[in-house]
Amino acid sequence: MLNTKPKPPMTAPYLAILLSFLMVTMASTLAIAFSENEHSECEWQCEQSLKIAEIGVQRVITGLSSGNDALLWQMKNLKSPPQPRPNGFWLWTWQTVRDASGNPIGQYRIEINSDRNMPSKQMRLKAYGRVFGPRIDAQVQLSAYQLIQVSLSQTSLSDFAVSTHRLELTDSDSNQRALIQGPVYQADNGDNLNTSFLTDVSSDSAFMRARKLDAQLNGQAIYDSDLILSERSFQLGDPVALDYDGKTGQLNVQGTVFVQGNLRLLKPIQYTGQGGLFINGDMFAAQSIKALAPASYPAQSAVAWVVSGQMKLGQRSGPLSHYQGFFFANQLLTLSSAAVLGNLLAQSIRFEPSIFPIRVTHQEQVISKIGVALPDFALNEIKKNLRWQPRASAHW
Repeated sequence: MLNTKPKPPMTAPYLAILLSFLMVTMASTLAIAFSENEHSECEWQCEQSLKIAEIGVQRVITGLSSGNDALLWQMKNLKSPPQPRPNGFWLWTWQTVRDASGNPIGQYRIEINSDRNMPSKQMRLKAYGRVFGPRIDAQVQLSAYQLIQVSLSQTSLSDFAVSTHRLELTDSDSNQRALIQGPVYQADNGDNLNTSFLTDVSSDSAFMRARKLDAQLNGQAIYDSDLILSERSFQLGDPVALDYDGKTGQLNVQGTVFVQGNLRLLKPIQYTGQGGLFINGDMFAAQSIKALAPASYPAQSAVAWVVSGQMKLGQRSGPLSHYQGFFFANQLLTLSSAAVLGNLLAQSIRFEPSIFPIRVTHQEQVISKIGVALPDFALNEIKKNLRWQPRASAHW
């Protein structure tokens, strides 16, 4: 028979113990939930802050690519904003990011991490990002900031002694008669020249049309036929952009000069000034082209020679000729008994057999000292090489 005797009622001490246990359990659960929510909120703020910092980095990349915001690669060594501050320059100041409705969601701040050992087109940045938190007493609260560091780089033709699709050695002994001191950029084996990595400098290209306009603005420095530099002296442009002395072979170039035809140099040329000759045709220079004062090259004297067709430097049976400057051929560039200090660039470059070994020595600063628009890589992309987070978040 079942025992149907009723259980005694719960006494006050037992009830108090049970309630205390339930309260402790609930408090622990709430504490764990709050801790998890707080941790989740911190993770969210950290992720959003890093994304906002990346927005600042992308703005720097855009500025360097297009020249916006007064940003230049030459600023890579800055430790503080330049004075006076250029118009539009925003580095070293907090920039607010807003959503589609115009509400502020965070801020970024970019600083240049100065390093004088960096190449000409590399820059290190410190990128800070922080987000807006909930309002307290009607005031928007800022989160702790996150810091990342990145290294930007842009490859330029100035980084290479020789840049080409096809590098030709015309006999079995040529590899012993050509010495290249400096980096070489060879895009492929020459089988596909229809997709060039170089700016198009053909006769009717946008680049050459723009240089002709530059020459018009440079005192009408345009020569409308084939040009021969020999015994006849002449000047071009008003004010003078090209001044040639036929007796001495001295040439002064200031800014952009455009030749609507071929160019032949029949005697050694010693130049002064900074600028470029843009030849809408071919160029032949059997004898030397170099700065009048060796110590002035390239800081005070630097000249570019850019042709829409072919270029030939040196001569097979003659003495060694010396060339200083920037030499660009849209088609074939041929060298014989030549020593070059500067940059050689062409769709194809041919080293011909000659009495004296061909030497090409890289001079990185030439392009930056010439002072006029020059062809470069057709796709000049800025790359983010490094990305790291040096420390955890901290309040600014």
